Amino acid sequence: NEIIEFDEPETSVPWQRLTGHPQGSFLVYNSLGVFDDEAEVNGYPHVSGAGPGDIIIEDYNGDKKITADDRILVEQSATPEITYGTSFYAGYKGWRLSGQIQGVGNTRARIYHDRQGSAGNYFQFDCEDRWTPENTDGTNPRAFERYQEYWRSNYVTTAQYHSKDFAR
Repeated sequence: NEIIEFDEPETSVPWQRLTGHPQGSFLVYNSLGVFDDEAEVNGYPHVSGAGPGDIIIEDYNGDKKITADDRILVEQSATPEITYGTSFYAGYKGWRLSGQIQGVGNTRARIYHDRQGSAGNYFQFDCEDRWTPENTDGTNPRAFERYQEYWRSNYVTTAQYHSKDFAR
């Protein structure tokens, strides 16, 4: 699964070019964690409106600004690169045991949509260790009201994508 030739503009940023990468790769900002406090926000390039508890967006090109050029290419998609399965059977003196193992690997998908705020449900992994004024070392961003936050739609990050790998 590799894009051999893609009609891309010459002005595109080299690390964002799709040619030579898997089909389904996507461009997003890289998340470096969550801002602990106002001092950390002021000490790192950020999008206007960023505050404590917001996602830290990596200044990938090092120009001290968060722009579209800071997006990175993630070489995974919602379509699994690896699909596997096996079954087994054993018998002994009238006893039988059979089973099956199946799964997928190297797959990632965006699962955050409108599941935040007072009108939605929360995934448990979003709530655990969430940033709050009392938990400034939280690894998940603060609670917010749906699409009111700047980074929800305009600054999609790797924090919004999760592995879909499984074995069962």
